[in-house]
Amino acid sequence: MRTLLTITYLLVFTSLFSQKVGINTTTPQASLDILNIGDGAELLRLSTERPWVFKQTENSIFTRLTLKPTTNGKSFEIVTDSDSIILAEFYALDPDPRVFLIPEAGRLGIGTKSPNARVNIHGTPELTENLLRLWVTHNEGLDTRGIDCESKPAEGYGIGGDFIAGHRGVRGIVEAGNSSRLGIGVVGAASGTSTTGTRVGLWGNAFGGLTNWAGYFDNGNVYIKNNLRIGSGAINGTGDYRLAIDGKIIAEEVKVQLSTAWPDYVFDQDYKLQSLEELEKEISVLGHLPGVPSAEEVAKEGIMLGDMNKILLEKIEELTLHVIALKKELDDLKNNGIQE
Repeated sequence: MRTLLTITYLLVFTSLFSQKVGINTTTPQASLDILNIGDGAELLRLSTERPWVFKQTENSIFTRLTLKPTTNGKSFEIVTDSDSIILAEFYALDPDPRVFLIPEAGRLGIGTKSPNARVNIHGTPELTENLLRLWVTHNEGLDTRGIDCESKPAEGYGIGGDFIAGHRGVRGIVEAGNSSRLGIGVVGAASGTSTTGTRVGLWGNAFGGLTNWAGYFDNGNVYIKNNLRIGSGAINGTGDYRLAIDGKIIAEEVKVQLSTAWPDYVFDQDYKLQSLEELEKEISVLGHLPGVPSAEEVAKEGIMLGDMNKILLEKIEELTLHVIALKKELDDLKNNGIQE
């Protein structure tokens, strides 16, 4: 049997005057100077249960110092002196690597040494680039969120996002391309199970300017599926009406589309026209034209424009028939030689 003996030569150079140690170099520049050249050259291997290796990757100006575990799924941690709090953890898992930069009760400051939030990004007045940019590339058919914010410390409390700006607080843009799916720039939703609370999907408030618009729609139509209420007096609505307005309305033209018959039926041959004598009796009893709402009813209930125009036209058509009948009687009297 032959026994193989392997001897490894390690070139270690020491400097007694400068108290520096060089490995593979005769001119150490630090207390410990390790020299190894070439892409993938290992500089230091920590031979624990699962070794970690410091090595060089690539060459020349692209050279990097890389810390690599020799086994997949291992983590590298930076902890406090008591080992009880992890300050940073790098989880080396291929193909799902993860980085944890702060502990549960810690803070992360970017551009500041005194962060006043869990994550505080601070830019200087001269900064012209975005403070935070999130770019999501994913497979087709997935609605992956660029930002997913949730704050719900208790029922009825928490703000998902709070944005303050000098120009636009929130900007929502949809670039749908040739997609036929529904594109929504900004979505506002509010829900709850309590029957006593108030839920508002979108809240708009504007003040302090020469012109103030709580809501402004520049292009496209506005569709409201349920009721619309305008003015403080209409906050509780008025019955089942789709539109409730507390105040005056100005318009160049208003179109009323009725679902009932227009009163051309007055001119039908079988229409029973009330005589002037009967009409006079009813007016004396009612105090107004029959079929027309009274002053008390109008003061209490208001009027329906479409129905009121229909009633007025019916009375005009009936009046027209009476005038025609009177004209015929007058013509008959003239023809019979009776002067006016």
